Amino acid sequence: MRSWKPATATFLALSLALAGCATVPTGPQARYATITDERLTGMETEMIGRVYFSQDERTLTSTADSLVEAYADLFNGRDAGKNIVLAGHASGEGDAAYSQKISLDRTAAVADGLVKHGVVANRISIIAYGETRPEMAASNGNAPSLNRRVEVYTY
Repeated sequence: MRSWKPATATFLALSLALAGCATVPTGPQARYATITDERLTGMETEMIGRVYFSQDERTLTSTADSLVEAYADLFNGRDAGKNIVLAGHASGEGDAAYSQKISLDRTAAVADGLVKHGVVANRISIIAYGETRPEMAASNGNAPSLNRRVEVYTY
């Protein structure tokens, strides 16, 4: 009689090895859909507004949360049938990797705020640009504060 143990052991070992290779999204990418720049460029979007952040900040102030609540009211009222894109930006005061990460964290803060105020998470897509798309040129004294933002769009 043939033993099933070696075949079963091999199958289990391969299954565990493959499962260990799977990449599971974490952070904002696990909670919200990400959108590519190519896809976003081809869409007809409407800019709703911007949420600004202080240097090195990635959480909403009470003022910013009030603004996000107003956006949520809009998204749950007049724009209830539309989806939302949040585009995060950074001022470039850190290196490129830091700017990319903080812009992603800022989109997550705005998305989490929208969800807290009643917007369904599956309506929200996020994209992080880091320092690659400044609102204002670095030569302007106001540039850093204007570049630390999340732009809010519907489509």
